[in-house]
Amino acid sequence: MKRAVLDTDMVSEVFRQKHPVVMGHARAYERDHGPHCFSEYVRFERRRDLIAKGATIQIALFDLFCTESAIFPVDREVFDGATDLWAIATINGIHEAMRI
Repeated sequence: MKRAVLDTDMVSEVFRQKHPVVMGHARAYERDHGPHCFSEYVRFERRRDLIAKGATIQIALFDLFCTESAIFPVDREVFDGATDLWAIATINGIHEAMRI
């Protein structure tokens, strides 16, 4: 498994810790590569949704999850990389295969 930058959906799934297949992959990833990686924009999206729900306990837990993760600043280079990865995944049909 190569090092990966997670999108909002995957960060949400890993954070929820409910789907056994996702959690198995998440644990294997952490063992092989260290902390989960995602962008500051993903952090924004997840916190925004938790705040909108008034989920104060989950916000605190998510903030802790973030301190244990590698969070990258968002700039043009990050968005260009994300665009490339999205296009590759779409061309290869990976998005549909990953839906839970």
